[in-house]
Amino acid sequence: MAVRLFARLYRARDLLVAGPLRRRWQRRGDLPAWPVVAGDYRVGDTAAGVAVCTLSSRDLIEPVARLPGVAIAGRLVTVNLGIEDLVTNLVANPRIRALVLCGKDSPVFHTAQAVRALVEHGVTAEHRIIGARGHWPVLASLSATQIERFREQIAVIEAIGTSDLSLIARGERAAPGLALRAGQTARALTDNAHAPPGELQRSGAIQPAGAISANRSGDFHAHT
Repeated sequence: MAVRLFARLYRARDLLVAGPLRRRWQRRGDLPAWPVVAGDYRVGDTAAGVAVCTLSSRDLIEPVARLPGVAIAGRLVTVNLGIEDLVTNLVANPRIRALVLCGKDSPVFHTAQAVRALVEHGVTAEHRIIGARGHWPVLASLSATQIERFREQIAVIEAIGTSDLSLIARGERAAPGLALRAGQTARALTDNAHAPPGELQRSGAIQPAGAISANRSGDFHAHT
């Protein structure tokens, strides 16, 4: 019931701020109107390759969205509807290849852990995120194609717990190189934007991205 209530609130809020109309006017190049679903986010540079999830920290959304190189910044509350909307929006924009997780994570929903588990382990046949600790981590509204494309397209960069814009910006600036080191190529993602994810993996062009984290010095590295 709580999940359905969140969904209705987001849709109502999106209509009140003319979200569908705004997205229709956000056509850039050969991309469709984007983002494609409503949510608690702000759009930055739609030609950029990095998305930022501020987890439960709403106050970070506006300043992070204004950082150079950020396509979209928004928060994430639940490990079901929230992650479904996040995945839907990111795979709809093939330019986005990295997702920075920052801000305060929910001690109840464990959204950051669920995103990492999704990228690293995928889902069961029932679309339950393998290894996720949050409440009801089931992505019932996503297709297997969407889930696999997200795992192949997106490298996760962890700066969880920080609200330091300079550190978040460092993660954003490091994202393109780290995404490439995680086995991705921008050309493959662009040229194969409509190819089945399995074909990308079999060709060797795309590999599951894995997760990337910041150490205490603020240097970002990919997990092996």
